This record gives sequence, structure tokens and C-alpha cells, in this order.
Amino acid sequence: MFLAFVPGIFNDWNHPREIVHLTSKDGIKWDTVGKLDLKSNKVIDPCVIQLPDSNWRMFYKDEASTNHHIVCYADSPDLNTWEVRQCRHRP
Repeated sequence: MFLAFVPGIFNDWNHPREIVHLTSKDGIKWDTVGKLDLKSNKVIDPCVIQLPDSNWRMFYKDEASTNHHIVCYADSPDLNTWEVRQCRHRP
């Protein structure tokens, strides 16, 4: 599972948020694999799909930009290492 994690309780969104990778064998007990390095400290809303070539693509929102409507994607061969590919402004 890939989860947006915002540590703490805040009155505004001027705080870090990250995407973390979790794994489970039974869907009840989860282990944290780690935080993804997506070159930003304000990423949320991960969505992962498998590509036709068997690699993986994650779409996510990068809120570190002054334009809060940036959708980015990163690719991975193994769900553990990710390479940021592109970010685009949504209309």
C-alpha cells in the first residue's frame, strides 16, 4: 500500500507530507517499508498502476509548488525504487 502521511494535527497545510510504502501479508498487520523519495516534502494522493511492460507508475499530487494543481508521476521496476518522471499543471 502507498499512503499519504501527514505527521501531527495542524491548523493549516504549511507542513510536510509524504508518501510511505507499507506491506502486509494478511491485510491486518502492516510493516513500513519506508518513505518514497519523490524530490518534494509535500506529496499526497498516490495512485499506482501496472504498465503494460510490467513496470509500475505512481501518479501523485505535489503541493510544494505555488500552483497547488500539479500532478506528477514516477516510475518503478519493483515498487521499491522510484524515479520522478514528470509533473504537469492541471487546467
